[in-house]
Amino acid sequence: MKQRGKNKLQNCHRMTDMYREYIKDIPKGSPYYVTSKEYLEITGVFYKELSRQVIEESATVVLPYKMGRVAVSKSKPKVLCPATLSIDWEMSKLYHKQIRHINDHTQGYKYRFMWYKHNCSNMCKDLYRLVFSRTNKRTLAKEIKSGRDYFQNII
Repeated sequence: MKQRGKNKLQNCHRMTDMYREYIKDIPKGSPYYVTSKEYLEITGVFYKELSRQVIEESATVVLPYKMGRVAVSKSKPKVLCPATLSIDWEMSKLYHKQIRHINDHTQGYKYRFMWYKHNCSNMCKDLYRLVFSRTNKRTLAKEIKSGRDYFQNII
């Protein structure tokens, strides 16, 4: 097996960076002033609700301030080749060679989180990336295996 490569997001911003940016212009006595712990709790609740709506309700969530929409996208590769199929790491480790997912349980469809930015008003929208957590990806996989279906290539 190959050694794990370098992380794709080298200069990613975390919640602590977002808090520092938020708090720098807010005076301590202001009603908008919150501690770092409170900020993390508030944003945590927001992100959990966002992922719940997208995963459990199959909803397309419109982000505030014209920042686009988030949804689960369903697509079927036109050609089944190694370039279009994901690696099944569990089976690959078991048989000591690369084995690909064929997605028989979904009739060949692949599902993923999508951030639709075409209506986004931010001029530098190509520089931003929204990455859902591993927990959200596992929850999505569980929902798909239980029979939930999503829209196909919504725009």
